[in-house]
Amino acid sequence: MLYTYFFRIISILAVFSVGCSSIPDKVSSASWLSSATNKLDIGWSQDVGDKFIDINSPIKPVITEKHIFTLDQAGMLHKLAKDTGEVIWKKELEQNDYTAIAGTDKYLLVTNAEGSLTSLNLQDATVIWQRKLPSAILSQPTIADTQLVVQLDSEKLQVMQALDGMLLWSYFSGNTPFVTLRGTSVPYVEDEYLYTGFANGDFIVLSLATGDLLWQKNLVSTSKSVQNNINDIDGSFHVSTEHIFVDTHNNNLMALDKKTGNKIWQATVSSEFAPVESASFIYIVVHDGGLYCLDKLTGQIVWVQAAFAGSDVKVSAPVLIYNYLVIADNNGNIYLLSQEDGKFIHYLSLNDGFFGNSLTVEANKILAISRDATLYSIDIL
Repeated sequence: MLYTYFFRIISILAVFSVGCSSIPDKVSSASWLSSATNKLDIGWSQDVGDKFIDINSPIKPVITEKHIFTLDQAGMLHKLAKDTGEVIWKKELEQNDYTAIAGTDKYLLVTNAEGSLTSLNLQDATVIWQRKLPSAILSQPTIADTQLVVQLDSEKLQVMQALDGMLLWSYFSGNTPFVTLRGTSVPYVEDEYLYTGFANGDFIVLSLATGDLLWQKNLVSTSKSVQNNINDIDGSFHVSTEHIFVDTHNNNLMALDKKTGNKIWQATVSSEFAPVESASFIYIVVHDGGLYCLDKLTGQIVWVQAAFAGSDVKVSAPVLIYNYLVIADNNGNIYLLSQEDGKFIHYLSLNDGFFGNSLTVEANKILAISRDATLYSIDIL
């Protein structure tokens, strides 16, 4: 097909550009594996809307068994074939200032900054139900079987029935602090427990069924400095088998006991985005662009990839695939690195900037959505 042939030509040109296109000087002079056997390759790409503006991360796509759903801020909704990126349909939604999309093989929901929550038909995007919530919804809702968890920017949680939007219970964590970076936490559900953090420094675990508080820890600083009291933990946490890794904006990454919330260790690194976890380590991109690997049991730093640190280059949150780390930058480069030592292995230059949570791993592929709202499917060959 002409469609497939066209994108294969783009892929060949992108791979050919390695070594002759512009990457940061510090990356060029960093340590690269000399005997790399794997490389990144473009499978397909698709334009999915207008450029993302004034947000720190793109709206993450929803991935179901056979399809991908994307949404831009203006309300352009696309349904794509997952294997090819071909557009099945697209629809312009009625409202604007959209903030998130969430879905499964049963449900599809969109939110906007004015507190609108809308359930759409997966087949044609017709409205099933719509609710106006008390305040803005800045993060992706979480769907847990038949229940829907929504976090508002007013330190509130609401749990509803996904089928019809009926409210089951709500939780209020307390007043939003005067100084906040609005990290926009995505609630996490595991078994019967609901985990989330708030801009006031609270991290909580609730019963999903009832909303009962199981434990709560406040991780705020006691400093009187405005800078040190930017305590948002609502954008950056990761729940592991035994631990919860919680990142604050005041240069603290903490490992908490999953059952009790007691602090196990604390490291002086900080990021806007949640760490990612391998069998023995966690990885995090800090505010200055440095990529850190830490021992997840002790918090000790194992290695640092500092090629981006202190530069004007902005780096995305990392993802893990096979034995590799993948990051992207705002110059349009996607990098493959070793998990073992942080050395560079390969890169693609796509001339399209990436930022925030631009990267998602789906099976054996990487999905990358750019600031200009182009969605790429990247293979590792």
